Amino acid sequence: MSATSNELIQTYLREPDRQTGQAALAELHRRGGREEFSIGQTLAQSNQWEDRVAAAYLLGQLGWDRPTFLKESVDVLLCLLSDSQPPVVAAAATALGFRADERAIPSLVAHSTHPDAQVRLGVTQGLLPFRTIQVQHALIGLASDIKTEVRSWATFALANNEVADGEDVRLALLARADDVDPETRGEALIGLAMRGDERALPFVKRELNGPFHGDWAVEAAEHLGRPELYPSLQSLFSRISEADKAAFAGSFQRALEACQATKT
Repeated sequence: MSATSNELIQTYLREPDRQTGQAALAELHRRGGREEFSIGQTLAQSNQWEDRVAAAYLLGQLGWDRPTFLKESVDVLLCLLSDSQPPVVAAAATALGFRADERAIPSLVAHSTHPDAQVRLGVTQGLLPFRTIQVQHALIGLASDIKTEVRSWATFALANNEVADGEDVRLALLARADDVDPETRGEALIGLAMRGDERALPFVKRELNGPFHGDWAVEAAEHLGRPELYPSLQSLFSRISEADKAAFAGSFQRALEACQATKT
């Protein structure tokens, strides 16, 4: 892009949810230099809460996979966690997850019971890169949140935390195996199956014998590798649409092979 960074941030501020605005923000992240950090720092001090939200989203990914101004940006984002406006707090929490700086853990955990669901969602996303016991306990609480999106993200985080394997984690996942939301159920089943927990088996079989919502239960079946799941996998694959067959053929094949291997 030939636009200046000041022009790019104005584009983003005008239309943050449109493709042009997102492209402008991405370019600012890519540049990730002193000028871009200064723009975020200035926005963070604005009287307009929308500007402070923009500051969080800008500072959260400066430099992309090669983070720039890491300490400085985290310092600003931690201040934004104390903002009076929930959208700002939520954006700062999410942004801290991209920075993955452990200094953020205590503040993020402290906000895990915030009354605003948007903030709790941001906190859940912000905690994704961390693997401490403190974070684990916070995610267990968030996995039973009243809001579906919060529960889903927290369940995903617990399921994919390779170092979390206590009974408290398994019970939290087991509680979500019967969730009303298919994605949350699926993430819980994958987490239990990855840990070799046999309590997932009846839930996985029920999902395979029911409507197809996605390949979460199929992946869980692969991890379990139980022969009794083989017929259900075959039946489900025969029932789904041709489009889903094409999209998920690889997932089904791996699960069928894993379950078939245990039959011989």
